[in-house]
Amino acid sequence: MKLSVLGAAGATGIPLVEQALSAGHRVTALVRSGPKLTITNPNLRVVEGDATDRAAVSEAMNGGDAVISVLGARGPVMTEATRAIVDAAKQKGPERVVMFVLVRRRT
Repeated sequence: MKLSVLGAAGATGIPLVEQALSAGHRVTALVRSGPKLTITNPNLRVVEGDATDRAAVSEAMNGGDAVISVLGARGPVMTEATRAIVDAAKQKGPERVVMFVLVRRRT
């Protein structure tokens, strides 16, 4: 399967990318900063860009079978990223989009 992982260089994204590659999937990783993702694998393609940038999200999702978003953003940034993801999914046609949203409670 060809997976697109958005937020791939984060605390959740790195183990997710490692597991996907170990399972034999081809992964396209969207990261804000390329050097943060230190994984090397012939089945890994890295796209550097912001999750609110429709062009970067579209490039990362191009040709994918499924999209997994583990973005660590909140508020307006998450709203804009979600719009970019939905728009790209409609254009690029992956049948599955999975979004994990972490909610931090104030104590």
